[in-house]
Amino acid sequence: MKKFIIKILIFVIFIIFINIALVFQADGLTDVYYPKLSSAQQTSLILGASRANEGVVPRLLDSVMSGNGDKISFYNFSFSNSDSPYGEVYLNAIKSKIKRDSQNGVFILSVHPWSISTYLDKEFKPIIDIEKKLTLGKVTQFSGSPNFNYFLNAYEFGWGNILLKKLEYNISLFLNKKNITNKGQTVEVTEKGWLKRTYFQADLKTANYRMENKIKQLFDGKKFYYKFSEKRKNSLEKTVDYLKKHGTVYLVRLPTNQKIRKLENRYMPNLDALMNSIATKHGVKYLQSTNDYSYSDGNHLDQESAAKYSIQLAQQISKTDEFKQINKK
Repeated sequence: MKKFIIKILIFVIFIIFINIALVFQADGLTDVYYPKLSSAQQTSLILGASRANEGVVPRLLDSVMSGNGDKISFYNFSFSNSDSPYGEVYLNAIKSKIKRDSQNGVFILSVHPWSISTYLDKEFKPIIDIEKKLTLGKVTQFSGSPNFNYFLNAYEFGWGNILLKKLEYNISLFLNKKNITNKGQTVEVTEKGWLKRTYFQADLKTANYRMENKIKQLFDGKKFYYKFSEKRKNSLEKTVDYLKKHGTVYLVRLPTNQKIRKLENRYMPNLDALMNSIATKHGVKYLQSTNDYSYSDGNHLDQESAAKYSIQLAQQISKTDEFKQINKK
C-alpha cells in the first residue's frame, strides 16, 4: 500500500512539473490575453477594445514620438468590446498595469459607441457588467511572467494547448508560404501588446463577408444589440482622471469604413459632441482621422493600414501642445 501511495505521489508531482513546464512555454502565440497579462507594468498605454488592439502599433508610435525628446515606450493593453468596455473591471486592470511612480506617460484611449454602451442579448435584455464574467474579471494579477493566476482562473483550454498553438501557427505559416489556401488565420500578440492577425484570405469578398457578420452582431436590421450606458460613460471619465495623474491623455476615435461609421452614427449621432465635451471638461484632447484606409472586416484596420494609421496618429499627437509640454518637463 505504501509503495502504491508513493507511486501516486510521484505521478502527481510529474504531472505538476509538466504543467509548470508548459506555462513557461507560454508566449504571444498562446492566446490574445496571456502576453498582455504577463508583461511588465508600463508607463504609456494604448487602451480600448479590439479596434485599438489591432489598429494601433506601439513600436511605430515609439519611433515617431521619441524623436524629439525623452524616449516613450507604448504598450497596447486593449482587448475587445466584451472584455474591455470602459468600466470598473477595466479600470482596475489599468491601475494594476501602470507603474506607480510614472508621471510622464502618454495614454491613448480608443472610444467608439460600443465602448460606452451596455450589451443586449438576443432578446434585447441588458447584460450588466458583462466583463465581470470574462477574463479581466476573473484574474487578479495583470503583470509578471509566468502568470499562474491567469492559467488557474481564466485560461479556457488544457495547458497542452500552449504547445498546440505553436504547432498551428507554424503549420499556417508553412501553408501560406506554399500559397495553399487557408481559411483560418494566425494570431500573435507582439512583445508590445499589438494583436497581429494574418488573414490568408484578404480579398474584398472575404472582408465584406466578415463585415456583414460584424454588423449582425451589432444590429438586427431594426434594433441595436447595445444601449448607451451612463455608467460606462462615467467610467470613461474616471479612467481619464486617473490616467492624468500619470501623464497626458488623448481620446481617439479610430477609423472604420463608411458602412460601419454610418451604422455608428445612426446608433449614437452625438458621439463626437459627447467626446469633445468630455475632453473639454477634463482638459484633454479628442482626436479623429479620416476613414481613408483598408480594413479586414470594415471594423478593424488591416495590417498595412494599421501601420499607416499608427504613424499618422503619432504625428498628430506630436503636434499637440500637450505633447510638446512633455519634453519640457
